[in-house]
Amino acid sequence: MSAGSGEKRRGARVTTSDVGQNGSPAMTSAIGLAHGSRQDHAREPPLGQRISDMSFGQTFAMLHEEARGGIRDRHTGRKLLHQVIRVCKAAIRAGRKQDHGLALEILCPYTVVRDSVLRSTCFRALRYVVHTPEAARAFGSMRLVLPLARSLDRDHQYLLERTEALKLVRAVVQLAPSFAPRALVRSVVVLAQTPGESLRQACMDTLLTWAGDARTLRAMVSCNGIDTLASAVIDPEC
Repeated sequence: MSAGSGEKRRGARVTTSDVGQNGSPAMTSAIGLAHGSRQDHAREPPLGQRISDMSFGQTFAMLHEEARGGIRDRHTGRKLLHQVIRVCKAAIRAGRKQDHGLALEILCPYTVVRDSVLRSTCFRALRYVVHTPEAARAFGSMRLVLPLARSLDRDHQYLLERTEALKLVRAVVQLAPSFAPRALVRSVVVLAQTPGESLRQACMDTLLTWAGDARTLRAMVSCNGIDTLASAVIDPEC
């Protein structure tokens, strides 16, 4: 047999069987691992499906990891926040108690991200986290009040975010009216006083609801809410 007949032709394709017969064990093992990793990756469910299967604790653990990394992946953040809404709804229906303090602390960084849709989704998720008077009081004592008030005061182009912020304010005050944060009440009063404001009527309705509850009346008086309602009755166009 000639020397040329025993050599591989230049450019010929080398298969795993060739390596297994002529190559080193290390090379054979490396190729096997590569094939296995590709198969595992193909069997791995998509990110959306993995997130939708997460429990309450797993979802908040991943949210915490995303926050520590600077919340670079907004798409993943939104999916995780939607999963928070799903698991909180399920917990409310089942009557299960959850650690709202930890949940509020983990969601706090998502209220100050640059993406307005992500902030809006976070406020919506917070409404389902804050569903008890204890959670509402904890909310008022944490550093979530200022981002919420700031979102209420944004420009008209952030209507979705401002609407979700107002819904959260109403939920917090309704659950714990005696502990209503003055900054939130004052923000609603200012919007109700502003002519041409897109949320003015919603804020007026909110003030009317609060005025009918003796527990929120003190906050209304201190933030000039009663005078605002009276002025609206006397001159609706003001």
